[in-house]
Amino acid sequence: MSRKVFISFLGTTDYFPSMYYRGKKFCSEVEKYVQIAALQYVQRQAVWTKDDVAYFLLTQLAEERNWRDNGHKDREGNIKENDGLESRFKNSHFPFKYQAIPNIPEGKNEKEIWQIFKTIHDLINEGDELYFDITHGYRYLPMLVVVLGNYSKFLEKAKVVHILYGNYEGRDKDENGDFISPARSPIVDLQSFSTLQDWTYAVADFINNGNADRMSALTYDVSAPLIKKGHERADAINRLVLSIKDFAKDMETCRGQNIVESGNTKALNENLRNLQSLLQNDNEVSVDELLIPVFEKIQEMVADFDTGRNIQNGFVAVGWCINHRLYQQAITILQESVKNYFCSKLDYDIKDDTKRKAIESLLEAAKYTSAYMLPVEIGLPKGVTKWSVAMKDVANDYDALRKLRNDFNHSGFNERPASPSAIEDMIKDKYESIKLALDI
Repeated sequence: MSRKVFISFLGTTDYFPSMYYRGKKFCSEVEKYVQIAALQYVQRQAVWTKDDVAYFLLTQLAEERNWRDNGHKDREGNIKENDGLESRFKNSHFPFKYQAIPNIPEGKNEKEIWQIFKTIHDLINEGDELYFDITHGYRYLPMLVVVLGNYSKFLEKAKVVHILYGNYEGRDKDENGDFISPARSPIVDLQSFSTLQDWTYAVADFINNGNADRMSALTYDVSAPLIKKGHERADAINRLVLSIKDFAKDMETCRGQNIVESGNTKALNENLRNLQSLLQNDNEVSVDELLIPVFEKIQEMVADFDTGRNIQNGFVAVGWCINHRLYQQAITILQESVKNYFCSKLDYDIKDDTKRKAIESLLEAAKYTSAYMLPVEIGLPKGVTKWSVAMKDVANDYDALRKLRNDFNHSGFNERPASPSAIEDMIKDKYESIKLALDI
């Protein structure tokens, strides 16, 4: 079972007490240590149990001044009576355990920063849900936490739930511009920066590899907060990602009829426009708004597809598959698109298997029969026609594709299997050659 893990740095300053709030639904009592307020806040978001844990990272000086009791002195050198964070944690009666991580280096150089990184990472277990408090500590801490979070997501399949910052400097003022008393300070959640980075990587994964699964898995993280607020764009994001995934699945599984009909391409474009429209009149800058330029990169990728029914979408799909190294799919779709082309020239139904087999026979005959005589093969009048010349021009390329497809489908178990590089080169070469012959 996954743990909820709170990780916080403790500084050395004699902190001023404040009430810490997050929006309109949470406000702590007056607290000197923001960690107590942050822990109270995260307990409002999810149920914490005895299996969960709070880790407090302490430099030697932070341990002396703020972890233990009475760690500060006044100007005259007298000890100031004050509970340390450990006492405050115990007195708060949280339902989970805690652990101090002492002797954290000061982070004065790269070596010490990497030591801190490793120390934190060693605390994280498989599947942990991570709650970071970065209020106190080093200036590079936000970057360290974001990178560490992504590192742990990959290695431990961890999840970054919150990255909290208690902004004491941003505490509330009255109408005269004076700070109110007792102080009220907002808690800022920077987790959306991690979410935006995740989405950027996920879209890049789709752009580079044609796989939309990572985007689909992230959809909930963006849409769930919007659903709670009743935003329409939560549903708009879900529909957009679903259409992207459906488009990718058409390519992965060679769904030729879907590619020709272009329903998922059309839906992708429409869903993106709908999301853009919903955001036009929204003044709130949010992670989903910042995703629009990222999604537009996907829109650029599918710009060559006709959003209406068009057999040439098959040839565009071949190029898409080649660019994403889906070579087996590219070979299959290219062969079938050649048949679609000639079915359209002969007014054949592209779904008619008998007619498609007839086209295959004609392409085989075209290797040995002149373009002038080829129409006779199917009982048409003699004479050179545009489609018969084109069929003659692509016959050898089509035959090469047939052999390559067999080689691929049988895993190279034949007397003369092609090498991986030869397969790549051949599909690219035949694709360009066939497009030139058919004037596509």
